[in-house]
Amino acid sequence: MAFNPNPDIVALVVSYCDGRLCLFDYSSMTLSITIPDVYAQSLACSTDGHSLVTGSSHGTIKIFDFDHDYDRKLILAPIYRIDRLYDSVRGVAFSSSGLRFLDVHSQQCRVWEPASLVRKTNELESISDAATLPVTTVRMSTGAEEPQITSLLAISENGHHIIAGKQGGDVCLFSTIDGAEVDTLYRHARGVSVVHVAFGEVRNLIISADDSGRVLIGEIVMPLSNIASQSKDQKNPAVQIVLDKRFGGAVVSLLVNREADRLLIMGHSVDEL
Repeated sequence: MAFNPNPDIVALVVSYCDGRLCLFDYSSMTLSITIPDVYAQSLACSTDGHSLVTGSSHGTIKIFDFDHDYDRKLILAPIYRIDRLYDSVRGVAFSSSGLRFLDVHSQQCRVWEPASLVRKTNELESISDAATLPVTTVRMSTGAEEPQITSLLAISENGHHIIAGKQGGDVCLFSTIDGAEVDTLYRHARGVSVVHVAFGEVRNLIISADDSGRVLIGEIVMPLSNIASQSKDQKNPAVQIVLDKRFGGAVVSLLVNREADRLLIMGHSVDEL
């Protein structure tokens, strides 16, 4: 449930397990409107109190506007919908401007900025005005989801390349010119997420750590600029693994000195050099 933060909009929004979304006047606890089949397991109001976003366990996000019907009774008018996200929406929140919102799902977070949230006035509309606006529906692809980046980015000294870890265990090389993914340099085990990466360019090293506490160090065997020029039929490994180490806990951070002959692995309760 959520109270509308705007003192001029006396509203309490309640989501029920059977899928109903109910709007109450909290001064009298009278029911204003019931919307079926929303299944909002998370919901949030914008800071100005004009919009409501809900996220369901089915991966659907809906946005409503607080409006008035013909009798000046407060209602919720649907204005935007996102279908077929890949998993349950665990949390939603608006930005301070109310023009963006984010959703949290699995280990990822998305930021959305739909044009439907842009208002020409700060006043609530009547239902006759709201009824003329169609509900915008966005349907996400039902194909296999591209693995998401799960680490901070590490940039090469010349600024031309970036390495990043992904949720499928891949350590990938990207070009800073167009943001394109150049190649997968090497892989951790399947089913893990690479959470930290670092360059040790003086010794042509790439260091990575996954969420199981495994640390890999790979030696770059060719210039990064040459990796993209290899043909797919005659590709040689761009990186050879020179160290495979299991850290005694979750890795919080990796720190490499400039000479790349010292590596500090930091954990929650212990560090290792």
